Amino acid sequence: MFGDAKAEDDNKSNSGKQRRSAQSAFESSTPTEILFIPDLDEEAEEDITAQVAAAPKNNTKRLQGLSELERDLKYTIPSSDNGIDLTPLASTLAPAQITKEGEERWTFDSLLLEVTHSINEKEALKALQEEQAAAAVAQRKKDMKNEEEALAKISLKVVSGDGKDD
Repeated sequence: MFGDAKAEDDNKSNSGKQRRSAQSAFESSTPTEILFIPDLDEEAEEDITAQVAAAPKNNTKRLQGLSELERDLKYTIPSSDNGIDLTPLASTLAPAQITKEGEERWTFDSLLLEVTHSINEKEALKALQEEQAAAAVAQRKKDMKNEEEALAKISLKVVSGDGKDD
């Protein structure tokens, strides 16, 4: 019982010594640079609402031309090393002169204008077709009404007896 109390006192005195030595080491060291942490009130004085981020640039990437793609294609078609005869395929392919298209540069604005124009043309054509169909239906209704009136007159003549041969 007394041994336990003595061991406990030794542990307390050792921990106290360690604390005091750490504290004295901290106090005896030379002060280094003190970091400044800005206060939010100081940062609030700057008005960042007037700052505007720069708009992103539209980077155009160069696409390979048809001649470059054909040149690359020559190296990608497998040769007859693997036992496959590609002469029927090569004989049925269209020559490059027929399939070659002129290289045309375009910008986003011109492409957007072209697509918008195409859509507007399709809508105008559809509206014209609907208008023509409505006019044809109206004309057909008018013709049918005229035919019904003519048949009504004929039937009226037959019923009244005006159509008899005497």
